[in-house]
Amino acid sequence: MNKKAIYDDIFSLYEIQNIDEVQKRYVRKLIRRELSKLYPQKDWEDLTDMEKLQFSHIQIKEKIINRFCELPEPEEKILRKKIDYAVSSSLLSVRREAENIIELRDVLKKEHYINGDSEENHRMQYEHFKRDIKKYLSNIPNPLPIPSYEKWLEDNEEYPRKIGDYYRDYSNNYVEEGKTVYERIVPQSEIDHYILRAVIKVLEEIGYRIDTETIKNKLAIVFDYQIKQLGDIPMFERDDIPTLSYLKAQRILDEGDSYERIDKKSPNC
Repeated sequence: MNKKAIYDDIFSLYEIQNIDEVQKRYVRKLIRRELSKLYPQKDWEDLTDMEKLQFSHIQIKEKIINRFCELPEPEEKILRKKIDYAVSSSLLSVRREAENIIELRDVLKKEHYINGDSEENHRMQYEHFKRDIKKYLSNIPNPLPIPSYEKWLEDNEEYPRKIGDYYRDYSNNYVEEGKTVYERIVPQSEIDHYILRAVIKVLEEIGYRIDTETIKNKLAIVFDYQIKQLGDIPMFERDDIPTLSYLKAQRILDEGDSYERIDKKSPNC
């Protein structure tokens, strides 16, 4: 384990670089113990960014703040908000990645060729087939090659072939450094998807819930406002209600105010 790296990262995050040496020894011991509990088979440098975030921003957060961050209440509140914002931003990023994976999977299952269709419709579906490959499978090393229209018709004579069929055949035939094309496109996002689930579980265990409805509502306000600014609708004045709603929604998203404490006594939790 690169002990200096993990200590430096966490000491800096919690702004405890200047505590005395006795306390520093306790913090280091706490870090080693908690890391071995959460990731018993991994060193700090082996962790993904999401795994590091789960450990440094969630797993040890309360222990570090309560025992070693001797801050006035306002400063402690600022520190907590900084840490929560980093978690919130990462969760949103992972969620977008997960949505991209779902969209990719839908495309891989899509059938473009329809038996018995007219020549005109075949050509139109072939254009859709090419568009989907270019959009989803071209911005990677050794992108999936697009067959000619004649080859596409020939490939689909026996049964309609999905993009996923082309993708599977190509990935089975192309290997680089021991990894298939599929493994090089989506593995980290796949990992992050399950890490996200673990992060949410840990958050709930320490008394927090991600307020997804607030995130959705505020994003809807922001996107609606931004779309209107791009259209023919005149720019809102500073004191217009839509502008104020947009600014408030953007502030809530930027500051990560999309968490809520779970009332352990509440029957609804």
